[in-house]
Amino acid sequence: MTPWNQVAAYLRLPDPRPIGEIDEDIRAELAFHLEMRAQDNVRAGMSLDEARADALRRFGDFDRIRRTCRRIQMGDRIMLQRIQAALTAVLLVAVVVLGVLVYRMQTAQETQNARLLASLEQIAQRPAVEVVAAPDAGPVVLETTPVTGAKDVDPSLDEIRVVFSKTMMDQSWSFSTSEDEFPETTGEPRYLADGRTCVLPVKLEPGKTYGIWLNSNKFGNFKDAGGRSAEPYLLKFTTRR
Repeated sequence: MTPWNQVAAYLRLPDPRPIGEIDEDIRAELAFHLEMRAQDNVRAGMSLDEARADALRRFGDFDRIRRTCRRIQMGDRIMLQRIQAALTAVLLVAVVVLGVLVYRMQTAQETQNARLLASLEQIAQRPAVEVVAAPDAGPVVLETTPVTGAKDVDPSLDEIRVVFSKTMMDQSWSFSTSEDEFPETTGEPRYLADGRTCVLPVKLEPGKTYGIWLNSNKFGNFKDAGGRSAEPYLLKFTTRR
């Protein structure tokens, strides 16, 4: 038997009949005992009236005894009713408290989500921060096409582009790497009109990994207009098959 079944069995009313029916049974039971005594008296030689009067005198106060029996019979029932009422009240309070806690948790979560969403929207609405190199520092690579680390580059891409943070010295560049990682070139490098974007025409093969150093420890011909070498940058990507 499960704990819940045990509790249910304990709380089950000892006598589920209506109170009036129980009271009538008690009255009938007591009347039966009086009648049995009266009959004993009749058999002992008393008249019927004398027998009944004697039986009632010996039995005692009928109504008081009936009320006592009724109180004993109904005592457990009243106690269990009170226990059930108390447990019901406790259960209702627990349900209300749990409901309030769940509501507060949901409200707090919704508020937190709304704040997070508002923060993300504010971040998305902020203007892009332009990276400006310090005047005395060398240029740095801001952007490449394809991006470094890409694993699914279209092999039909016919040029590699590198965008620097400063205007660069024309006709000066350093593309270097091992021979098997360097792409086949189809023309000379050049800078676009902005002076910051260098373009290298290439012919790529499918399913191959390329690695190109833009400046390195040995070569530093990517320079700004003032002659300062750019920071070395490794552009590495793989074309799809």
